[in-house]
Amino acid sequence: MKKINLILLLLLLRGIPLHAQQELGLHFMDKVWQSNLTNPAFFMDKKVAISLPSTYFNYTNSSFSIKNILQSEGDSMILDLGNAVNQLKNNNFVAGHINVDPLLIGVRVKNLQISVTSGVKAQTYFGYDKNLLGLLVNGNEAYINQKVNLAPEIGFTIYSEIGVGAAYRFLEDEKLSVGGRVKYLMGLADISTSQKQREISLFTDPEFYQLTLQSDYALQSSNVFQGETADSLEFDLNNLRPFSQNTGFGLDLGAQYKINEKFTVSASILDIGRIKWAENTKEYISQGTYTYDGIHFDQLIDSSFVNFGSITDSLRKVFNFKDLKREAYTTSLPTRFYLSGTYRVAKPLSVGALFYGEKLAGKFNPGLLLSGNVSVKEWFTFGLGLGYRNKRFGNIGINTSIKGGPFQVFFATDNVTGFFSFKGVRNANFRTGLNVLF
Repeated sequence: MKKINLILLLLLLRGIPLHAQQELGLHFMDKVWQSNLTNPAFFMDKKVAISLPSTYFNYTNSSFSIKNILQSEGDSMILDLGNAVNQLKNNNFVAGHINVDPLLIGVRVKNLQISVTSGVKAQTYFGYDKNLLGLLVNGNEAYINQKVNLAPEIGFTIYSEIGVGAAYRFLEDEKLSVGGRVKYLMGLADISTSQKQREISLFTDPEFYQLTLQSDYALQSSNVFQGETADSLEFDLNNLRPFSQNTGFGLDLGAQYKINEKFTVSASILDIGRIKWAENTKEYISQGTYTYDGIHFDQLIDSSFVNFGSITDSLRKVFNFKDLKREAYTTSLPTRFYLSGTYRVAKPLSVGALFYGEKLAGKFNPGLLLSGNVSVKEWFTFGLGLGYRNKRFGNIGINTSIKGGPFQVFFATDNVTGFFSFKGVRNANFRTGLNVLF
């Protein structure tokens, strides 16, 4: 099995476009059973719904797209990292989510609805400071007498869940419905940055231009690495299995209220919970300080070569991740919420507005959606949406469902342009699946 140095692994993790789960258009697909995943108080219009495996994928880059760093020059493409630096904010991230739901079951009896859900989720988050890329592209001249933060914030988690939910309609004319879902979580693998030790910095002295590199950085993991030392770790996910000692609980809550025959409002908060990681846990800590004075003139006169080995050895000591025994630790789920209102213009047509928020590595990431949905026939629905994500409007989403007999297929995406021009996309997602309705 190939061994991967931990420093190299940090660089590799930058490119994994897998934590966020901004799923906006699905919220307004009231004919599709999976809309209940955005609010457990939503009732289905059938008595029994069985969802066969459905898939969800989401990718988010907070600052730039591929076309910002790849520029055309004749028949070739050149890498323009300087333009990428110009697109960056002070804090940036690349995040994503892959979700496979093997089976969802819903049963409605009068004003009570019971559901059973299952899923396997893979989430990745990489957060970084603007100065990290700026230093790599422009050098340290622009950062003299500044302490530049180089430490990335990493989150990579795979877990499975089994949930049991219930919803009930109250009041006269069934105007109010409330719902909740309790989920049992089983952690399969995790790599995450320690919240207490998260510093890798570079300081350039304004007088003598000495470079001081300081590190106090720690990673914690479960069921990911094999090996005795951090210098030569084996990146191994063979420990993945359906059940583990890493367990936790999650909670979804929601409510929906019909103000009148045309206007409905709803609210939900999802993924309140934590996972305790206790199986095959490890911690890797880098602590040290190194000051580089430059190459002295007498080294060039007295020697036919410069000993760069001593410089490399010193840097290696700074970034030498010590493998320490780690007790159990916990990570939180990426909590998110939905606030929405729907107005039924006519029997087949409704319009809606949605405010969405999620917590990513302690930071709030909002989203907005203006939506229009129409039931062309009982067997066919179609919807359009205009979304706002990462401080940008212009995400055009579509959703549709087609029913033949008891079978229903559906598809939803919040940015359809991503399928035609991936180079210009900062957000891309889709969900698709097959339901059996009775």
